[in-house]
Amino acid sequence: ERLSFLQQDHFKYDEFPVLDTVIMGNARLYEIMKEKEEIYAKEDFTDEDGIKASELEAEFATMNGWEAESDAANLLNGLGIETELHYKLMKDLTGSEKVKVLLAQALFGNPDILLLDEPTKGLDAYAKQQLHTVLCNLKAQGVTIVIVTHDLAFAASCADRCALFFRGEVVSCGVPRQFFSANSFYTTAANRMTRGIYDLVATFEDMVAICRANGDST
Repeated sequence: ERLSFLQQDHFKYDEFPVLDTVIMGNARLYEIMKEKEEIYAKEDFTDEDGIKASELEAEFATMNGWEAESDAANLLNGLGIETELHYKLMKDLTGSEKVKVLLAQALFGNPDILLLDEPTKGLDAYAKQQLHTVLCNLKAQGVTIVIVTHDLAFAASCADRCALFFRGEVVSCGVPRQFFSANSFYTTAANRMTRGIYDLVATFEDMVAICRANGDST
């Protein structure tokens, strides 16, 4: 199974183009791309080089390598990184743009397990919604996703289960509505607003749905 994770060092790829940074999310595919470039750039191209290049091309094709750049571009566009930024160096991007590129890198290549540490940090509302859609699609495909976050509203909206860690131990765990309803301090704004009025509210969408069901127009 393939594991991907969100890089925390925002300066690690400063000397690399944005598209290359995303494709590095599949280390083997990127390695093949660079190895092919080195072989084809040789002035004294030998028969051995030809055999090696042929082997690399075959592996490259099985990994859908010819679609790598377009797949990376689609991920970037979906997270709000416009096409004109795709060929810039990472060091020329803003902090929030770097976060989006590193998210695209983690998502690239369809991982089986995805680890995300504070994935919404530095993201605007639009990018958060795009990330939410991407994660829901991955879940539907059977991808296991583990998120560590202080963004409670995001966790409530996309998680299947939530857990609260305190001093290295899990002190509370459950499905979002039950989990946030059981935590009087570490909970969502929607739950605080409706506590004592409605039960099992974790998100504003929950609140709206319950209000409508009860005929409460307020």
